[in-house]
Amino acid sequence: MFNVYANSPQGLYWLKSSGIKTVKDLAGKKIGNPAGDGARTIWPALAKANGIDPNSVTWVNIDANSKLAALKAKSIDATTSFYNIHHIFQRELGDDMGFVAWKDAGLNTYGNTVIVNGDYLKKNKATVAAFVKVTQKAFAACVAAPNPCVQALIDANGALQFDNELQNWRLVEVLMSDKYSKTVALGNPRRRTHGRRLRAGQDLHRPRRAVRREDGLHQRVPRPLDQDGEVRTA
Repeated sequence: MFNVYANSPQGLYWLKSSGIKTVKDLAGKKIGNPAGDGARTIWPALAKANGIDPNSVTWVNIDANSKLAALKAKSIDATTSFYNIHHIFQRELGDDMGFVAWKDAGLNTYGNTVIVNGDYLKKNKATVAAFVKVTQKAFAACVAAPNPCVQALIDANGALQFDNELQNWRLVEVLMSDKYSKTVALGNPRRRTHGRRLRAGQDLHRPRRAVRREDGLHQRVPRPLDQDGEVRTA
């Protein structure tokens, strides 16, 4: 197992104006996260490390890209996020941003990791070692100069993708441009398509259907329109 982060990238965010100061203050509060978010699985350990009942909070199911918007709207009391978009929370919440890193709250968990099959590792130690070294080198290069790395990700994945992959696109836009990051962080779907429309050179307001590509992924493509601008169903 190759751990990408030296320390846990997980953090808790809230509004200072809510009166929350520490993890203990989350008891009786609402935390917004996607249903399958890893933070929800690890939460009991963080709660116990801070002396509160893990079941004392209410989990609210929200989309990953709606965390900041829900927090600003006060429909939730707190949320979690990796530190790599900390600057966006800081910019949008300003002095009202409350934050604690999980590593500073008693739980320094693993972040993203690369896992190798045990049998493969035994037979290919040199290959695995070389992979780890070049991956570490690539991460170091992207930290120093992220834009070329993000652009390479864009070029490799294409402009129009199915919803599951659009999660990656939204993160890419956060890293690429302050203009995109603000609209993405606020969860504005209409403005969120603007960058992809410019890159693709297509009108993303036309209805789309999902098709399966040869590599097994889905891609959205424009549906054909008749002369009146209506979608042809046949």
